[in-house]
Amino acid sequence: MKTLLLFVMFTMLIAGCSSPEQNSTAAREQQPPPSIIRDTGEGRSGQIRLSPEQVNTLKIKTFTADTARVAFPLSIPAVAEAAPDYLSIISAPIEGIINKIYAHEGDRVKKGQLIMEMESLEFARILGDFFTSEANLRFSAEQLERVKQLYAKKIKSKKELQEANTQYIQATTARNAYRAQLNALGITEADLQTWRQQSSLHAHLPIRSAIDGIISEHMADLGQAVQRYQRLGKIINNGMVLVRGYAAPEDGIFIRRGVSAVVSRRSDPQTGITTSVHSYVPALDEQNRSIVVITYVGNPPEWLSPGRNVRLTLMARPDQPVISIPARAVIDDGNKKAVFVRIADGLYRKVMVKTGRNNGKQIIITQGLTPGDRVAVNQVFTLKALDRFSAYGEE
Repeated sequence: MKTLLLFVMFTMLIAGCSSPEQNSTAAREQQPPPSIIRDTGEGRSGQIRLSPEQVNTLKIKTFTADTARVAFPLSIPAVAEAAPDYLSIISAPIEGIINKIYAHEGDRVKKGQLIMEMESLEFARILGDFFTSEANLRFSAEQLERVKQLYAKKIKSKKELQEANTQYIQATTARNAYRAQLNALGITEADLQTWRQQSSLHAHLPIRSAIDGIISEHMADLGQAVQRYQRLGKIINNGMVLVRGYAAPEDGIFIRRGVSAVVSRRSDPQTGITTSVHSYVPALDEQNRSIVVITYVGNPPEWLSPGRNVRLTLMARPDQPVISIPARAVIDDGNKKAVFVRIADGLYRKVMVKTGRNNGKQIIITQGLTPGDRVAVNQVFTLKALDRFSAYGEE
């Protein structure tokens, strides 16, 4: 126990005899280098003076900052979809049974082309009522004409003429009502004329294509019973596609209706189709949390397919004139941004700036530069190294 106590007292005596110079030397050895602890550009001139040899070697180019209503490309992801007027859903207009199919999935069809036929008792009843109403209308028209002649000869009374005219109006209304039902079912006047010439009628309801295109879905089979408005298939025409782009919320201020845009495929970014922004939704899309941009693209020889991922590049235009400089002129200085402004031949000053939208080529400067400032656009990392070297000297 006495030995342990003597060892502790000896250790404390040695520690108390250490000199203050040794302690300060140890503290200095633990400090980080000046490039890390120095204040970025503050407390010193921040100027870089190049020798004539350095000027000739570096050949620094500058860009003159100026305020203008700039337009810069804004590239956003997008998806190609079928345009509304170039997409048609095939539906059953009435309940019945599919008894004939003339076109199948993948077949190209023309507008008005017969796709399939349905057998429907309800359609047969409507068709029969229509032809009955036509016969009644012809009879009423003949009766009205006969009464008019007799009325002119004072044989029929005015009341009888009014009754004949009323019957004619009722017959016309009934005929028009049944014709409207047939119109809703897609029946043409040519169909009616064909059935008028037949001695016996069948209850086959024709279903035709509403557009030119390709059948992309076929959801009905021969003999299948279908209900009213049941979906039977889909026809797509790729002559025009809708491109739906998704922009970041902060880019919403740059999107305007009518601005030019280019749609390009990701596999071939150098080739694109020029179009313009048709519309945009300022509220954020619930699924993508983005602003939806809508454009329409003519699609010669079906260059895009609905469902394909593409790039939509817009020419963004800020509301107010702003300063825009090449993005390569801006450097990272800690957690801040900086540029090198040319003061005179061979003399540059590092200026801290605040930046806005950066598209990879141009960057908007919101604070730090004034119109007329000439910023270095090449050798910026060399200037940054020289700036750090001057910081060592001042330390």
